[in-house]
Amino acid sequence: MAKSDTDMHYAWLGKLIAEDRNSEESTCDLVLESEGNKFPVHKNIMMLVSKYFKKMFTIEMKEKYEGIVKMLQIPYQRLANLIEFVYSGRIEITEKNVTYILDDAEYTELEALKEICKTVMLKLVSADNCLKLRAYAQRYNLDEVFVKTNQEITTSFAAVVRQEDFMQLNVDDMSAVIKLRDKGCEETVFTGVLKWVNYNIWQREELFEDLFLQIDLSLTSTQVLMEASKESLVRNNVVCFNHVVDQLSNARQDSPTSDAISNPIRVIDLPTYISKRAKLPLFTKNDERELVKWINDCIDDLIMYPASFEHDVQNIRKTLQRYTLSKSIVQKIVDIICKKCINDANFRKLGARLCDVLARTGTGIPQFRSILLSTAQKEFQSIGSALQGDDTTSKRARGFVYFLAELFLSLKMEKPSGKLERFIILGQALLGAMEKLMNHPNGENIQCVVKIDKLTVVPLKDTLKQDKKMSTQKLQMTFDKLLLFLNDRQSVKPNEGTVASRNLHAKNWAPISEEKTKHSGLFDTTSVGPSVLAEL
Repeated sequence: MAKSDTDMHYAWLGKLIAEDRNSEESTCDLVLESEGNKFPVHKNIMMLVSKYFKKMFTIEMKEKYEGIVKMLQIPYQRLANLIEFVYSGRIEITEKNVTYILDDAEYTELEALKEICKTVMLKLVSADNCLKLRAYAQRYNLDEVFVKTNQEITTSFAAVVRQEDFMQLNVDDMSAVIKLRDKGCEETVFTGVLKWVNYNIWQREELFEDLFLQIDLSLTSTQVLMEASKESLVRNNVVCFNHVVDQLSNARQDSPTSDAISNPIRVIDLPTYISKRAKLPLFTKNDERELVKWINDCIDDLIMYPASFEHDVQNIRKTLQRYTLSKSIVQKIVDIICKKCINDANFRKLGARLCDVLARTGTGIPQFRSILLSTAQKEFQSIGSALQGDDTTSKRARGFVYFLAELFLSLKMEKPSGKLERFIILGQALLGAMEKLMNHPNGENIQCVVKIDKLTVVPLKDTLKQDKKMSTQKLQMTFDKLLLFLNDRQSVKPNEGTVASRNLHAKNWAPISEEKTKHSGLFDTTSVGPSVLAEL
């Protein structure tokens, strides 16, 4: 039989099998189901083309005897396209759907379709999609695609950094992508690292140092080094800051005609804070042994003499800045402050204000803010289980939520414009903490929510308006739930706080703004005693 005759025979046989699927006397003996839609198929054919189905029907699985397979992982339209490919060899693959089809091919172990996806992806690789395709190539062992995406990253690094997929990289992939760049684009790498860390600063700030040290600063201009020295992420990290200072010093000593340095500088050109903060002495073990006692003594003084807070807290800050503090030392300082704030109602407001001073960009303690937020996150994650424990653990959980409220009100981040703004992430955490308290609706927990409600509702709403994830709607739902409890006299006895909260929500916040409350005194957090929450 000639080759053309063989091809015609295969085409005729394929057509017969495809038509059999839809005939009234179909010989199909298997049904694939997705989202309520059923597709009759031939079991033997599916076993021939797919290792997934072959394994399913050659071992003891319930589908072997039921004659129906529920494809829960594949939407029905994509399943229909998959079956069409099995019977006709036809399937439309575009840049938009290639990754979905690859997922389905991998799941069903359709190697022929996976190979087609690989061929299409090789043609589609560009600066706009190389990170996404690289991730799929790595996941499904598509070596050729992986190599080509790496090449695209190398040649189009500046464009790649601008992609949204770049912001979604995990730290390992981020580090791998940085290593792919061509030498000479270090300024772009620095910009990319800043964007990536700031995209989720709560979780990524502690990763900045490792990424920053991968940048070859010797290939950057003096102007870029000067700008880097002003970045808060650099200034808040002693290692990174000193790395920049060293390079600036080297630039000053190099010849004015050096290729790497476009504008040589003199010592006098260095910002004053560089000469003051660079090369600080290390914190010794002897200092570390005295740290706990010293911090606790300072806290006791702040509680005893609140009127001298501004003076005393600056002394604390300046004393700590005299040393290069390791991450473990800063963690100890954070733990001491947080423990005191959680357990002592009289220190919560002062403790939150102390945290704000120590966490300030440029003038605070390097790494303090990221470690504080990380510690708060760990405490937040344990609230649910703590509320299910005994009275001691429940009381501690409420103490943390009170401190979290004060921290939300006090801790500010300076924007490039110079404007101070509260942390959205702390607002989200406070909202989540209130929900956890609502899920355990005993009297003490509800009273805790009422007090926090009265203290933070307006600034919380104003802050969460900036959240793209619509947390304001979630906030409204939380307080709607609160009102249900407040209206149930069996849940909590009405008092001045619950009545005020009920009246406030009855107005739906409409006539109130945070600026107005500063003058009304209702939410004023500066003109009251050591802890507003303790007094409510």
